[in-house]
Formats: sequence, structure tokens, C-alpha cells
Amino acid sequence: MQTILRLEFKNIFPDERKREILDYLKEIPINILFKYIGFANHYPQPNFDNFFSNPKIGEEIVNRVLKYCIENNVSNKPVVISREASLKVAEFILSKKKELLDDNDQSNVDIDRGELNFFKTFLVINEELNAKDEKKNFIGRKL
Repeated sequence: MQTILRLEFKNIFPDERKREILDYLKEIPINILFKYIGFANHYPQPNFDNFFSNPKIGEEIVNRVLKYCIENNVSNKPVVISREASLKVAEFILSKKKELLDDNDQSNVDIDRGELNFFKTFLVINEELNAKDEKKNFIGRKL
């Protein structure tokens, strides 16, 4: 059995203050929201190394991930976009339809910033998913 490491916000942006999911999503233009709901559900799943359309930002993120992996002796390729995270993002966007889709006035936000905010959304959701997995594993060991 192979363990999958889902990267979290603090792993990639340790010096940055994490915000709420809705805060990131509110700063993403509607066209990017729609694009990434579909993008995140492709097979094979996108990951940190093929997420960004801007190669400079992509390289910076890959370097941050490599730094984290080296510092923490991670040998397997970590994951950012998992099936679970993709479903949670789509569910969140659709549950906040009015704020994110109907009242979205972020057409002036550039694509780079929108993609980065979407990436950060996945990292925050991964933190929640990892916490739930840890709780399940803890309860399973206690029984």
C-alpha cells in the first residue's frame, strides 16, 4: 500500500497567513472557477507541477515543493489535487453560488493571481482532508 502525501498550505507557504477558502475563491474570476472545476477532474489528475499556465509561477511552486520534500525527507511525489479535494472545491463553489458565481465581479483580476488563489484553495482544503484522515486513523487505532 502506498501512502499519499497531500500538501497543505503551511507546507508551501510557511511564511504567509492562511485565509479562509471563501476569501481565496472570491478573488477568482468566474471563467477560472468554471475552467478549474473541469480541469481538476481530468485523468490523470493535475498536480503542483502542471497547474499553472505561467511557467515562472509554476517553477516557483515546484521549487517550494522540492524544498519542502528535501527538508522533510519526502521521497514520493506529493499531491495537491486529489479526487477528494476536487470534489470539495466543486461542492464549495456550488454551495456558495450567489457569492462566487452570480455576484462575481472579478473580471479585472489577472489569470496568474486567480490561478494562485485557486491553488491555495486546494492547499487549505487538503489541510481539512488530512485532519479528517488523521482523526479516522487515530480512532481506528484506539479501537
